[in-house]
Order: sequence, then structure tokens, then C-alpha cells
Amino acid sequence: MKELLCILLCVLASFQNVNAQSTKLSDIEVRYYMKYKPDSLVREKYFEAEMVLVMNNNQSYYFNPAMVRFYENLDKAVATYSNVQEIAKNPISLPKTRHSAWRENDNIFITSPLGKYNYTYKASKIQWTLLSEVKSIGNYSCRLATATIDGDKIYAWYTTEIPFDEGPFKYKGLPGLILEVHNESGTFEIEATNVAMRNVPIVRMNEALNVNLKDRSEFIFARDKYHKYPFDNNFPKEIVDRKINELKKINVFLD
Repeated sequence: MKELLCILLCVLASFQNVNAQSTKLSDIEVRYYMKYKPDSLVREKYFEAEMVLVMNNNQSYYFNPAMVRFYENLDKAVATYSNVQEIAKNPISLPKTRHSAWRENDNIFITSPLGKYNYTYKASKIQWTLLSEVKSIGNYSCRLATATIDGDKIYAWYTTEIPFDEGPFKYKGLPGLILEVHNESGTFEIEATNVAMRNVPIVRMNEALNVNLKDRSEFIFARDKYHKYPFDNNFPKEIVDRKINELKKINVFLD
């Protein structure tokens, strides 16, 4: 599957350099450790990644830096090899964690992978409940907030000592920076590992094979359709059955 995706992406590789239109710089860069379990019944199987959040008052971008390296390597492969077949013989490793979040003022746009496509949609505002519990995370005093999303309770620890209503992925909108967030079912956790004052360009990747959607409901519809039948061409029955059985084991989603 990785090889197939690399072949599909290589056609567009020359267009996947980061968007140079944005010249705005960040005030803060936060690095997070993200752990995600796609099958709630198999807790020992999980994906993990270092994620990065760069932000200022008007913009932020949360992404996997391994995806930046992936696109860079893909561009190099296109420049090095003469055709698709040669690239296929030298496959490039595609990171497991590929989602991202872009904020422009109050608008948050989530990009989530689904098969060979990347779907982008506008996220809804999270309705948080602020609680009185406090704890220290590193050198920061943090407070607890909760929210319920799709029946799952979310716990977020935020600090007002960094007065940005920011956080990893779609978890934003509190009166301070979110340093830790996890869900009650225990299928994901995101923890800040480093917070630094850094002036770096806030640049959004141009995702390959991107599909723009109106909102999350359209993404859920596309996801349900994909999980019922993940192919858009004719494939041997044994390949189709194997892929569908793999998808049935996924019952936790990051979106």
C-alpha cells in the first residue's frame, strides 16, 4: 500500500513544495509527543509521532515534521529517477501519522488522510467546561478543562501563563495553551515535550491529492464509504477482502 501511494503521489511531487505565500513568523513553537491506538480492543498496538505546533496570534499550524521530510524526499526521487517504475523500486517510507491542523484567525481546518487522498474540512468549535483542578506540567501551572466529542470525554490541561488559545490538532479555544490532552477511552494522548520562543515561518504544506470538504459531516460520509469499499478500481477479490478486513479492525479515528 505504501508503494502504491508513493506512485500516486510522485506524479504531483513537483507541486508539493511548501507554500511560499505565507511570510508570517511564529512567536512560539511547541513539540508534542502523540500516541494513538486505532483499535480500542488491541491496546498494545499503537502509532506514535513527534508533532509540532507553530503559532502567533493570527495563525497556527500543527503537523508531523516527518511529512515535510517525506515530501522533500519525494521531490528528490522525482529529480533523481527518470520514471515512475524506478521510483517504485526505491519506495519512500510514508509516515503513519499524517493529519494536520491549520488555523487562520478563528477558522480551523483539519486535514485527515483517507486512502490515497487527503481530506480538508473546517472544524467546529469545541465547547469546553472549565474545572478547578490544577497541576504542574514542567514549569507551568495548569488547569483542567473537559469536553465531550462523539460521546467520548476529552481532558485537556492548559496554562494561562502562555496566553494563546491554542493546542494540538483541533484541541483549541481555551484561555491558554494546551500542554496535555487525552480521551477517557484511552485511545489517544498528546503531551507537550518542549515549549520555546521561536520565530520560524508558519508555512502550510500543500498536501498531495487533497479534497476540500465543507465540514466534518462530509468527511464522516466519505470515511464510511471508504471503509465499506476502499477501492475505486477493479482489484482481485482476495486483495479487496483483505483490505476490508483490515479496515474493520479500525474503530478509533483522529478527525
